[in-house]
Amino acid sequence: MIPRILELIRSLGQGGDVVAQFDETHALAFDQGRLAGTSVAVERGVNLRVIAEGRTGVSGTTGDDADGMVDAALAAARAGAPVDFPLPEPNPWPRVVTRVPRAAAASLDDLRDLGQMAHDRLAGDGRRVDVAVERSVGSVRVANTAGLYGSYEVSMVGLLVEVSGPGGVRTSGSLVGADLPAPDELEHFVGQTNVRLGWSQRAAAVPRGHLPVLFLPPAVRALLIPVRQSLLGRTAVQGLSPLKDRVGDRVYDPARTLPDDPLLDARPGARPLDGEGVPSRSLTLVRDGVVRA
Repeated sequence: MIPRILELIRSLGQGGDVVAQFDETHALAFDQGRLAGTSVAVERGVNLRVIAEGRTGVSGTTGDDADGMVDAALAAARAGAPVDFPLPEPNPWPRVVTRVPRAAAASLDDLRDLGQMAHDRLAGDGRRVDVAVERSVGSVRVANTAGLYGSYEVSMVGLLVEVSGPGGVRTSGSLVGADLPAPDELEHFVGQTNVRLGWSQRAAAVPRGHLPVLFLPPAVRALLIPVRQSLLGRTAVQGLSPLKDRVGDRVYDPARTLPDDPLLDARPGARPLDGEGVPSRSLTLVRDGVVRA
């Protein structure tokens, strides 16, 4: 479908790019150590961006109507915002592991064994342990009218647990990567979950006064939301980022360094190129508290 879309755009003397994604996810849910349900979800989508007469328009579909996609994108471009940027030309992109054959080939029995193992390691002492395991395999293809074509395969395995102890205390956690978790990773995950549950079961008096606050790792995502929004390139270009004129200034604590690295092997978000065909690279956004990018 991608060649047909690009052929139609070129025949009209216009430019554009296409992203096609496919994903198949197997999910298993366990209730008190018993397999309670399985499901399979298949998702497929194609997104098109055209640049026509200096304006951009987009369209998307889960079907195979290339002509309809192009017509819809061109219609959107007539009312689109003016743009002036070149489409990326073919360039080498870096090597990064986004698919692990062992995970991609894992059977339902393998996934069931993983969920059962996690349950058995966390059960006991009156606890209720709910476990979910997901395995996704898919692909991403990016192409444009400048001759660029790139693709990569993806695998992802997620283990999610929720443990309820006596007295109603509860904790949860997840372990996600492109491969099945190694024994030492699973051991560390179980150990950390047990530690958090143990903390939750101990009552402690709250002292008065000005006190330091300790945030556990799951809180980092919420705490970083305003930081992430401020560091988005789009937000800076639109003039909405409070950091848009602060590159080179120390804004955060000197202990803080924040990288954006899509080249970490087998990690969520790893990719050799982005959705516009630009090769991925490691970028330090904040180093020692100073905004760098």
